[in-house]
Amino acid sequence: MITIIVATYLSDHDETLQALDHSDCQQIAVTDNASIMTIHFYAPIYMLLTLCDREPERENEALRLLEEHIRQFDKLYGRNF
Repeated sequence: MITIIVATYLSDHDETLQALDHSDCQQIAVTDNASIMTIHFYAPIYMLLTLCDREPERENEALRLLEEHIRQFDKLYGRNF
C-alpha cells in the first residue's frame, strides 16, 4: 500500500520532484497515470471492507478476494524483472 500512496503523492507534486535527485530510487510500479492506478488498488479494498461491515460472516471470502486482488494488481502494475 505504501507504493500506491507514494505514487499518488508523487503525481500530485510533480513540480517539486523535478528538483530532486532520483538516482537511488527504485521503480516499484509501472503506470502512466498514478491516480488511476491508485483507484484500481483501493476501490476493491473499500468494497471488501464495506462487504465485511454489512456481512461479517463473509470475512474469509473477503480475505481470499483481497489476496487475489493484490496478486492481480501486481501482474498489471508490477515490475517485470
